[in-house]
Amino acid sequence: MSSPQLAEAAAGGAIVVVPVGSVEQHGPHLPVATDAWAAEHLVEAALPKLPSGRRVVIAPVVRYGFSEDHAGFPGTLSIPARLLEELLIEIGAGIIASGFDRILLVNGHGGNDRLLYYVVRLIRDRAPRPVALAGLTYWKLAAEQLRSLRHSEPGGMGHACELETSLMLHFRPETVRMRHAVREVPVPYSGERGGDLLSSGAVVAPDRFHELTVSGVTGDPLVASAEQGRLFAGAISGRLAAFIDEFASWPLRQGGRA
Repeated sequence: MSSPQLAEAAAGGAIVVVPVGSVEQHGPHLPVATDAWAAEHLVEAALPKLPSGRRVVIAPVVRYGFSEDHAGFPGTLSIPARLLEELLIEIGAGIIASGFDRILLVNGHGGNDRLLYYVVRLIRDRAPRPVALAGLTYWKLAAEQLRSLRHSEPGGMGHACELETSLMLHFRPETVRMRHAVREVPVPYSGERGGDLLSSGAVVAPDRFHELTVSGVTGDPLVASAEQGRLFAGAISGRLAAFIDEFASWPLRQGGRA
């Protein structure tokens, strides 16, 4: 889109959706761009499911994320958490300066998840006028639907797993090397840590992937398929479209201290 087109979209009340991913190892069978591509494609898949007239602009995907826990595996390009936070804040400020009032961050990487809590508040606090901000991680938004569709046992959805492999087989099959896929489900050392994307525990710990897995995989990609990816993508994009439609009616609020 050109600058005048974006100005027109902002004047028309369009929502800006910012996909956020990472560049990091995804085992021996998936590309390092998996998280960024998944977030981007899922947002694109949600748009046709929106009510007629609901305007959405997709910002260029933020490809780099906080992936320090994958250090040691080739292909991992992590940026510090504070730098990612500031990057997203500045992107948000630029979107608001362009005339938009509603920004949704759609995250596709677990390491970025908790940063969203601070980022959406700080973007709003620095905004010169009332705005609406939200952030979400796609598998958390659609957790109920994904549980009903999964084939793997608990532990099978972690990283480069049934979910991510299926999504890539659906969206980018040419990038997946299934002959190299391996199943590796680490045994949790604490029940409070959780062992799955859909059953995260109450406790967080500074684990690194090389301490948990040899292959870089946590989960079961062997049960993945393009058909599973189609079903997963349909469920996630449907939930995302429903939330975007709801988000359009959120009140605009002024930032800063009360």
